[in-house]
Amino acid sequence: TTDLGFNAQWGKFGAEILLKQWDAALAEMNTLKKAIEDRGSPDKVQLQQRTWLLHWSLFVFFNHPKGKDLIIDTFFAERHIQAIQTNAPWLLRYLTA
Repeated sequence: TTDLGFNAQWGKFGAEILLKQWDAALAEMNTLKKAIEDRGSPDKVQLQQRTWLLHWSLFVFFNHPKGKDLIIDTFFAERHIQAIQTNAPWLLRYLTA
């Protein structure tokens, strides 16, 4: 995706959260997750993007009916657990909530 399209995806994700449209936010989160991996950005940029996604996804996980199960699946995915360990170890506390 282009930079403009990628930024628009982030904006749409944020808007779905603000509108409390949790199903749409979950779908957008998954779209962003795929876009981050497919984009071909340098590793450091991908790490930063994954870290931001994990932080923003907390809104979805704690408000979506299936969120408690989804947080475990998402946070324990190999690339995401690496991002947590490297960039945001405080996110581990949300796995125990």
